[in-house]
Amino acid sequence: MATRSRRRSTKAKNASASTSTSASARASALSTPAPEQLFLGDPLGQTPDQDKKRWKGFCEIDSDPACFTAMLKNFGVKDIKVQEVFSLEEEMLDMIPSPTYGLIFLFRFKEDDPDKQEQFSPPGVWFANQTSPNACATVALLNIVNNIPELDLGDNLAAFKEFTYDFPPHLRGNAIGNFDFVRQVHNSFARKMDMLNEDLSLKNYATAPKTGKNRSNSTTVSDELAGFHFIAFVPIEGHLWKLDGLERAPMRLGKIKEGRNWLPMATSEIEERIKTEDSLEYTLLAVCQDPLVKLRVELASNVHAINKLDAALQRGYTGAQEIHENGDEATLLGPSEAFLLETETINNADLSPKIIEVLQIGEVSIMKEARAELASDQTSIRHQIRDEMMTSQMDEQNVLSRQIDHGPLIRKWLRFLARKGALKPLVEALDT
Repeated sequence: MATRSRRRSTKAKNASASTSTSASARASALSTPAPEQLFLGDPLGQTPDQDKKRWKGFCEIDSDPACFTAMLKNFGVKDIKVQEVFSLEEEMLDMIPSPTYGLIFLFRFKEDDPDKQEQFSPPGVWFANQTSPNACATVALLNIVNNIPELDLGDNLAAFKEFTYDFPPHLRGNAIGNFDFVRQVHNSFARKMDMLNEDLSLKNYATAPKTGKNRSNSTTVSDELAGFHFIAFVPIEGHLWKLDGLERAPMRLGKIKEGRNWLPMATSEIEERIKTEDSLEYTLLAVCQDPLVKLRVELASNVHAINKLDAALQRGYTGAQEIHENGDEATLLGPSEAFLLETETINNADLSPKIIEVLQIGEVSIMKEARAELASDQTSIRHQIRDEMMTSQMDEQNVLSRQIDHGPLIRKWLRFLARKGALKPLVEALDT
């Protein structure tokens, strides 16, 4: 059953995702140590790393694409980025970097018709159930990346995927919950109060009197209790799949026509779900290749082509030197640390058919014109790379700020105001 989510904002982009768990998982809260045993030092102070490592729960994750990108990179996945999709219009979908590996949809949980689900998780589809509270963000990410053969998952996830390859979905979910590496990456965003509240919630649930309604085996979640939940849409072997960790099995949504973009097919399904909801609060995230990958390939090809043209001009044109004397010093002609461009990458870069044809013709005027065009294109490519690198740096700073627990500072400041007699007037002013 999905638990009530603690919403940090009325906007869906800042909504936290809550999850479902079985009664047996919740019952484990009965054996949870007291806060003074579980957390060293001040229970309301900063959260030491050893406390996060010791904690066996999962914290809530905000639907911030920078947080998801950071989680994937810390899992070890290479050349990947998560970005928000602000509209379901086709023009906006065309702006998503390609290849797009999957979509993550945050919505108020409502289970689909079980009859539409597969009876079993089919071969070729890596699918895990969500068996730990608040783990839906991690489950959605793993349900995507473990189904993309061309991705470099890193040593830890690659070994985990191989280890769980023959597991049924529920055992894969249990393996996620027991995988310290994954849990610690997820909980890098945990705050002390989040951890205490989650443990208290589990203990209260486990010790609450069980009514007939509580004992029901139904998996239906009431609208009142339904929380926000992450699910994944992934193209796998020519079909579009919906992978929802709270459902028994994956759902095949249809065959993707050869050569067609699968995104409109997925967003059509999402639009239908949105229409059935009273609230328009949702978030859609795209898991795609880092744009820097293609941009650096373009830059390497550009530099390689300029070098080939320069060499040809030098051989057949005595005035080739003037090309470098007319403001061309800004053109990149070799490896660059600033753009992470290596000599080997440049030398192995492909030349476009147009440049190959220009070199075969060998006409000086045509080669000079082509070179000038390449120099202009390079300026644009380098600007795009700088923009992407700056965006990544800003996202990393955003993630670092989210990983700082400001609660202890706020509580210390409030105690300071109370000792000075300044807190009560402030509270009274708010009430008036």
